[in-house]
Amino acid sequence: MTIMPHNHLMWAVIDIYTGREDNIFWRRLPGDAGGKIEAAGAKSLGPRDAEPLGRDIIHTVTNPPPRLTGAIHVYGGDFFAAARSEWDPETLLERPFDLTKNIKLFEAANRAFVRFWSRDKPSDYHFVSGLFSRSPETEFNVRLTRN
Repeated sequence: MTIMPHNHLMWAVIDIYTGREDNIFWRRLPGDAGGKIEAAGAKSLGPRDAEPLGRDIIHTVTNPPPRLTGAIHVYGGDFFAAARSEWDPETLLERPFDLTKNIKLFEAANRAFVRFWSRDKPSDYHFVSGLFSRSPETEFNVRLTRN
Protein backbone atom coordinates (compact mmCIF):
# COMPACT_ATOMS: atom_id res chain seq x y z
CA MET A 1 0.00 0.00 0.00
CA THR A 2 1.30 3.46 -0.87
CA ILE A 3 -0.14 6.76 0.29
CA MET A 4 0.65 9.61 -2.10
CA PRO A 5 2.59 12.65 -0.90
CA HIS A 6 0.66 14.46 1.82
CA ASN A 7 1.13 16.76 4.77
CA HIS A 8 -0.46 16.86 8.23
CA LEU A 9 -0.11 20.58 9.09
CA MET A 10 0.77 19.56 12.64
CA TRP A 11 3.61 17.73 14.32
CA ALA A 12 3.37 13.96 14.54
CA VAL A 13 5.29 11.01 15.94
CA ILE A 14 5.08 7.65 14.14
CA ASP A 15 6.08 4.53 16.11
CA ILE A 16 6.24 1.19 14.27
CA TYR A 17 5.57 -1.94 16.31
CA THR A 18 5.42 -4.51 13.48
CA GLY A 19 6.16 -4.56 9.76
CA ARG A 20 7.83 -1.72 7.91
CA GLU A 21 6.99 1.77 6.69
CA ASP A 22 9.10 3.35 3.96
CA ASN A 23 8.92 7.15 3.81
CA ILE A 24 9.95 9.52 1.05
CA PHE A 25 10.26 13.08 2.32
CA TRP A 26 9.50 15.96 -0.04
CA ARG A 27 10.14 19.70 -0.16
CA ARG A 28 8.29 22.42 -2.00
CA LEU A 29 10.01 23.90 -5.03
CA PRO A 30 10.63 27.58 -4.27
CA GLY A 31 8.53 29.92 -6.38
CA ASP A 32 6.37 27.20 -7.98
CA ALA A 33 2.79 28.51 -8.17
CA GLY A 34 1.30 24.99 -8.35
CA GLY A 35 2.94 23.88 -5.11
CA LYS A 36 5.15 21.35 -6.91
CA ILE A 37 7.47 19.24 -4.76
CA GLU A 38 10.72 17.32 -5.18
CA ALA A 39 12.15 14.38 -3.24
CA ALA A 40 14.40 15.47 -0.38
CA GLY A 41 15.20 12.24 1.45
CA ALA A 42 13.94 8.86 2.59
CA LYS A 43 13.78 6.73 5.71
CA SER A 44 12.67 3.17 6.38
CA LEU A 45 11.05 2.51 9.76
CA GLY A 46 10.74 -0.92 11.38
CA PRO A 47 9.74 -2.34 14.76
CA ARG A 48 10.80 -0.13 17.68
CA ASP A 49 11.53 2.82 15.37
CA ALA A 50 9.89 6.16 16.10
CA GLU A 51 10.07 9.16 13.79
CA PRO A 52 9.08 12.71 14.74
CA LEU A 53 7.57 14.71 11.89
CA GLY A 54 7.53 18.50 11.96
CA ARG A 55 4.44 20.57 11.16
CA ASP A 56 5.52 21.24 7.57
CA ILE A 57 6.71 17.74 6.62
CA ILE A 58 5.41 16.31 3.34
CA HIS A 59 5.85 12.56 2.96
CA THR A 60 4.83 9.48 1.00
CA VAL A 61 4.33 6.25 2.92
CA THR A 62 4.71 2.74 1.49
CA ASN A 63 3.95 -0.40 3.47
CA PRO A 64 5.59 -3.29 1.63
CA PRO A 65 3.09 -6.06 0.83
CA PRO A 66 1.91 -8.53 1.93
CA ARG A 67 3.05 -7.85 5.46
CA LEU A 68 0.90 -6.02 8.00
CA THR A 69 2.44 -2.83 9.30
CA GLY A 70 1.29 -1.78 12.75
CA ALA A 71 2.02 1.70 14.02
CA ILE A 72 0.96 4.19 16.62
CA HIS A 73 0.48 7.69 15.21
CA VAL A 74 0.33 10.63 17.60
CA TYR A 75 -0.71 13.97 16.12
CA GLY A 76 -0.35 17.42 17.67
CA GLY A 77 -3.77 18.67 16.68
CA ASP A 78 -7.14 17.77 15.19
CA PHE A 79 -6.06 15.48 12.35
CA PHE A 80 -9.51 15.45 10.72
CA ALA A 81 -10.19 19.19 10.90
CA ALA A 82 -6.92 20.38 9.33
CA ALA A 83 -7.19 21.63 5.72
CA ARG A 84 -4.38 19.37 4.55
CA SER A 85 -2.91 18.84 1.08
CA GLU A 86 -1.88 15.90 -1.05
CA TRP A 87 0.21 15.90 -4.21
CA ASP A 88 -0.58 14.17 -7.47
CA PRO A 89 1.80 11.19 -7.72
CA GLU A 90 2.59 11.88 -11.40
CA THR A 91 2.70 15.67 -11.69
CA LEU A 92 3.67 16.31 -8.04
CA LEU A 93 1.28 19.28 -8.00
CA GLU A 94 -0.59 20.21 -4.82
CA ARG A 95 -4.33 19.71 -4.35
CA PRO A 96 -6.71 19.46 -1.35
CA PHE A 97 -6.44 16.22 0.64
CA ASP A 98 -9.25 13.82 -0.35
CA LEU A 99 -10.22 12.06 2.90
CA THR A 100 -12.89 9.86 1.27
CA LYS A 101 -10.46 8.57 -1.37
CA ASN A 102 -7.82 7.82 1.26
CA ILE A 103 -10.31 6.00 3.50
CA LYS A 104 -11.23 3.79 0.53
CA LEU A 105 -7.53 3.10 -0.08
CA PHE A 106 -7.08 1.92 3.53
CA GLU A 107 -10.26 -0.18 3.35
CA ALA A 108 -9.06 -1.90 0.14
CA ALA A 109 -5.64 -2.59 1.70
CA ASN A 110 -7.31 -4.06 4.80
CA ARG A 111 -9.53 -6.32 2.66
CA ALA A 112 -6.46 -7.51 0.72
CA PHE A 113 -4.66 -8.22 4.00
CA VAL A 114 -7.60 -10.26 5.32
CA ARG A 115 -7.80 -12.24 2.05
CA PHE A 116 -4.06 -12.91 2.10
CA TRP A 117 -3.94 -14.07 5.71
CA SER A 118 -7.22 -16.01 5.56
CA ARG A 119 -5.97 -18.52 3.01
CA ASP A 120 -4.21 -21.61 4.30
CA LYS A 121 -4.64 -20.68 7.96
CA PRO A 122 -5.69 -23.29 10.54
CA SER A 123 -9.36 -23.12 11.43
CA ASP A 124 -8.53 -22.10 15.01
CA TYR A 125 -7.54 -18.62 13.78
CA HIS A 126 -10.01 -15.85 13.03
CA PHE A 127 -9.91 -12.12 12.39
CA VAL A 128 -11.11 -9.54 14.84
CA SER A 129 -11.58 -6.11 13.38
CA GLY A 130 -12.54 -2.82 14.88
CA LEU A 131 -12.75 0.85 14.09
CA PHE A 132 -10.98 3.38 16.21
CA SER A 133 -10.82 7.16 15.96
CA ARG A 134 -13.10 10.15 16.37
CA SER A 135 -15.00 9.19 13.23
CA PRO A 136 -16.11 5.62 12.38
CA GLU A 137 -14.91 6.09 8.80
CA THR A 138 -11.37 7.20 9.40
CA GLU A 139 -9.17 4.34 10.50
CA PHE A 140 -9.52 0.57 10.42
CA ASN A 141 -7.57 -1.97 12.42
CA VAL A 142 -7.30 -5.71 11.67
CA ARG A 143 -5.94 -8.19 14.17
CA LEU A 144 -5.28 -11.94 13.87
CA THR A 145 -6.17 -13.82 17.06
CA ARG A 146 -6.01 -17.45 18.08
CA ASN A 147 -9.20 -19.08 19.47
